[in-house]
Amino acid sequence: MTFPPETRLAMGFTLALVFACLLGILWRQDRRGLALRDWSLACLLIALGAPLRILPEAWPDWLRIAASNALLVQAFACFWAGARHFRERPPHPAGRFAGLATWLALLPWVIGSTSQRVSLVSAAVGLYALLTAREFIQGMRAGRLPSYPLLAAIFAAFGAVSFGRSLLALAVGFDPVPHTALPAARWNDYLAVAMLACFAGMVVMLVAITREQAERLSTARLTAARDRADAASHNKTRFLARMSHELRTPLNAVYGMAQVLARDQSLGPVQREQARLLVEAGSHLLAIVNDALDLARVEAGRLDLAPEPVALPEALQATLALVAAAAAAAAKRQDLRFETETPLPAMVVADPLRLRQIAMNLLGNATKFTPPGGRITLSAGWEAGELRLTVTDTGPGLPAGVLADIFGDFVQGPRQIASGEGSGLGLAICAALARAMGGTLRHAPGPEGGASFTLALPAAELPREPDRPLRLLVVDDVLVNRKVARALLEPAGHSVEEAADGQSALAALQAGPLPDAVLMDVQMQPLDGLAATRMLRALGGEAARLPVIALTGSVDPAEQAACRAAGMDGHLSKPIERVALLAELARVTLAQGAAARSLHGEPAILRSSP
Repeated sequence: MTFPPETRLAMGFTLALVFACLLGILWRQDRRGLALRDWSLACLLIALGAPLRILPEAWPDWLRIAASNALLVQAFACFWAGARHFRERPPHPAGRFAGLATWLALLPWVIGSTSQRVSLVSAAVGLYALLTAREFIQGMRAGRLPSYPLLAAIFAAFGAVSFGRSLLALAVGFDPVPHTALPAARWNDYLAVAMLACFAGMVVMLVAITREQAERLSTARLTAARDRADAASHNKTRFLARMSHELRTPLNAVYGMAQVLARDQSLGPVQREQARLLVEAGSHLLAIVNDALDLARVEAGRLDLAPEPVALPEALQATLALVAAAAAAAAKRQDLRFETETPLPAMVVADPLRLRQIAMNLLGNATKFTPPGGRITLSAGWEAGELRLTVTDTGPGLPAGVLADIFGDFVQGPRQIASGEGSGLGLAICAALARAMGGTLRHAPGPEGGASFTLALPAAELPREPDRPLRLLVVDDVLVNRKVARALLEPAGHSVEEAADGQSALAALQAGPLPDAVLMDVQMQPLDGLAATRMLRALGGEAARLPVIALTGSVDPAEQAACRAAGMDGHLSKPIERVALLAELARVTLAQGAAARSLHGEPAILRSSP
């Protein structure tokens, strides 16, 4: 079965017009895609040329024959030019118009012969098709796309069929018809159908390869943007870490001396109040420094925990007092209470920032939804190394519809949604922090219709202060830091010796009796604290077991890991808090004493219960 020439032209016209519109729409979405522009133009030229070929014979030959075939040749020149643009290799104008120029130059000699005319046009079209296939083959070597092989094969097949048609037109010829009529021959019908199928396949694959390249470019742009964002985040983290360290050194002096002044009984009431305000301001400034560094870590995807000694009862009462002050300022007239379910240890090991963050979030939610006159209770209990905090309110409670996903992201009740308050992330963050700290956060209905949230965390008990006066060696290359340490320790009954660098510390430790513990700055010149600790451990004997606490202006977990790897027993970040310093000394000296008893065959009792 064959198709009449008119039918083939009608099918070609329809396909070319549809493909021209499709490629044109894609080009309008991204005007930078010059390949799409050329391919859309190629289909449009084919669509314009098809009706010209079936015009009545009364129309002039230059329009029916010359113009229609010129449009066909130029269409395939556009396919080739688009392939060049696709590979980001702009086509030379001579190559774009060489086929058209050849057709117009030889037209006077071939217009009277159907065979010669068909042979010339088919050869020009076939040459452009093969050149297009060559561009896609070269593209496979440069950057392989899934559609490259099939697209190159289709253009190569079309070019081969076109050259076959050119040869058969000269060798076999066509059925006797007027030279102005459409050429007719059975072999031509078969080849024309094959070329029509190849044309449809070519355009479909051009659309496919365009989408593949767009996806690859989009992925590359996203990857580049991600890399730039990662680099910017890394640079910001480094900047904030350095600024944090630089701020901590002078802040250590201000905050440390403020703590000393606040405890100086020789000051009058007014001066002590001023010193207390100075301590509060220093504590607030320290929180700002920590928050800035913590923000950088969150944005970098690294939220680290920093367990340290915490005065538990004081920390919980201070947190409740902050929330109560905010509620009072808002004139909510709520009753906020602190209760203990079991006796609380004076000192525990926990991350104070995250513990306070969870407690304040839960208490803040309670004050937000408890009506005026309601009661909010923060109860605390400790047993067998586990801390339990429960926040209970007498508010309306949580709607049943959100209970299943209460700790999910962006979960809000109808009242929150209607009021526009909050983002629905608070409980999700609290639950994530609890999991990161090795604990859990659970919800239960309150006893009076409100809500109750219980946080359970591991929190090992610590002695509040050393049980005896200690001889301590403070190693720091900054004089004011040594004076701050002396001022914090001597009023507690401890004796302090000083060393200005790691070398001086090693000389003092080798020359005289060993102290009970060493407070070692990390960043010193010419011998830093890490190297000095490693050399101390290499001495062997009692020196290898001497407790060493790192003092540093950095809170980077990587530096803490480096301190442990060097042989240090503890880590304190500047500015130093007196309570944390004494608790850490109590911990390391108690552990050192237990280890010494174990070496001599005595039981290693770390803590005795009353």
